[in-house]
Amino acid sequence: MMGGAGVVRPQSVLLDTNAWITDRLLRTAHGSALLYAIKRSGMKLALPEVVEGELAANTIDAANVAIDSINKGFRCIQSIIGSYKAYKLPTEAEISAAIGSRLLQLDPLLVRVPFTIEHAKSALRRVNEQRAPSSMKRQQFKDCAIWEGALSLAKECDIHLVSNDGDFYKDKEKTSLDGTLLRECRDSGVTITPYSSIEQCLQHLFKSVPALDEAKIAQHIHESLANKVADISARYDFKPADLTHFQIHAFLTEDPDVVAVNYSLFLNAVDTGTAPDGTRQDPTVSLFGKCRYNLSHETVQENDLERSECEWRDRAGNTQKRGGFYVTGVIMAGTPTVPYRYETEIPRAGSWGQSLISD
Repeated sequence: MMGGAGVVRPQSVLLDTNAWITDRLLRTAHGSALLYAIKRSGMKLALPEVVEGELAANTIDAANVAIDSINKGFRCIQSIIGSYKAYKLPTEAEISAAIGSRLLQLDPLLVRVPFTIEHAKSALRRVNEQRAPSSMKRQQFKDCAIWEGALSLAKECDIHLVSNDGDFYKDKEKTSLDGTLLRECRDSGVTITPYSSIEQCLQHLFKSVPALDEAKIAQHIHESLANKVADISARYDFKPADLTHFQIHAFLTEDPDVVAVNYSLFLNAVDTGTAPDGTRQDPTVSLFGKCRYNLSHETVQENDLERSECEWRDRAGNTQKRGGFYVTGVIMAGTPTVPYRYETEIPRAGSWGQSLISD
């Protein structure tokens, strides 16, 4: 949305409580994608006070439902096989602490929307007047409060409102704002665009997400491997030279600043051996591995080189290869932690629907 004199309006994504709960405080693949899109586009994540107030109680309720399901499942296993291994589930205090920790983690992206006296009075007036998002059949004070907060924030930035609540929409398809709400936006000169799900919102947001600079990422990975590659190449009397081409596949992580990368790098090489000239032509070195890449700091982290290949053509024109595989980590016994890496490749513009693997 353009403002006066070609000024680009800031934008914020506002999620209702259900969206936060459905995507588990944005820890799902869709949630990670949303955080990535917000961060890369310079947007903010709007959090109305009325929504934040519901998050803890509703998330704890959802966790308790999951805990009950686990306990019932283990009792079923016990009845079938006669025993089961002991397990430990989080307490309500631990769940509550995790919620607070998650919001603190997201704080740099958040813009909080206070629930003011004016918002409360306007929301109550909507309920009494049976005005959207309230109605004669449904007195939606909370939704009215969210809408008042959205209207207030929309004076400063364009809002992408994510809610599956039909009371915000004019029809069952949930594609357009209720007529009353749309008129209020027009009368106030603000823009609030509704989406019934995070996925639908992403289809729009990814059109404006800056493309990854894959060449820069490849160059940084190459630089981080320089000493190791020199040692590997020397075993075959090769000296690695320029990076000629590469393949970068970046995947979403829970941290919007960090992407997981699978890479293939291809380098020219120089034959430093003592064999007669012409016996090894067009030498190359290929590198295959994975790492994590911090977009803000432009640094390579946890770089695991999994395989390398030295290749050339012999005098008869046949391709010869030498290479090796590398073990860079071990699997430790014990309680697993969530790696927060999704096999969801970051889509190119306009390809979100084809790129995302469902949760």
